[in-house]
Amino acid sequence: MAWNVLLAYIVVTEVILFVWIWWAFRFCGEGNSLISQVGLSTASPLRKCLFYLVVNGLMFIAAPFAVPIMIVSLRKCIGEELAENRKLQRMFQELLLDPLHPLNMPEELAAHIEEHLPAATAMGFESLGDYWLKDAPYNSKGRIFLSADSLAFAEIAVCLETYYCELVSFLEDGSIIGTVNAPHNENTNHLNEKGWYANYIGEADMLETIESHFKFIEEVSERSDQPLRKISRENWKAYYQYHNQKYGQVRFELGETDTPPVKCEFPTERTYTSLTELAPVS
Repeated sequence: MAWNVLLAYIVVTEVILFVWIWWAFRFCGEGNSLISQVGLSTASPLRKCLFYLVVNGLMFIAAPFAVPIMIVSLRKCIGEELAENRKLQRMFQELLLDPLHPLNMPEELAAHIEEHLPAATAMGFESLGDYWLKDAPYNSKGRIFLSADSLAFAEIAVCLETYYCELVSFLEDGSIIGTVNAPHNENTNHLNEKGWYANYIGEADMLETIESHFKFIEEVSERSDQPLRKISRENWKAYYQYHNQKYGQVRFELGETDTPPVKCEFPTERTYTSLTELAPVS
């Protein structure tokens, strides 16, 4: 009985290691298989035969010992990855809104912006510039727009290596309405109760995202009996910071993050563009 168990263990480990080695030789290496990297694709038949004999011999000897080590290492890597993801999900980071120099614009992001820019321009959105949005680990950057009626921001950006288009609007009570062309499987009703209305529309282009957003803000405004707030062109950064802070505050109140934003104050409707406006009229 013990011999049968041992034999079965050896056979299973041999198969596992064989599949793993085959996969490594076949697919590893940024577009080139490991086989081509070691030169076997152009090697003589004798060299190929010797190579495979050596590999299979080492595999036969090492499999019963290597597979357990490989499994332990894999579990450790997966555990570390899951812990890192949990840490990332519970993190809140303030927006930077630092101007992004053209030399720091990644080619992929530039192409993403150029793809969706015509739709934003055609729908009357004005560019407010390119910005660093968040540092590592998010590494978020993109171009920000303001609609002609000042009711919505648009963002064409990248975050966590994911490229997206997003629109954001505000209700008069400080609630946020957001639309993003990304999939989402969770119910967002609990966010609505905290003043955050999320509209995930899955894969879509900029035009579809804009159209979906303006339809959504009308529905939310009617349902909540709150008018839409116009965004001050002179004070737009305060509004943009607030939409990120509001999201962080909502998630903190729901226990989804470990730290709240430093502040979360909805900008006042009246804004001043210079000190002269604060001076009393003589």
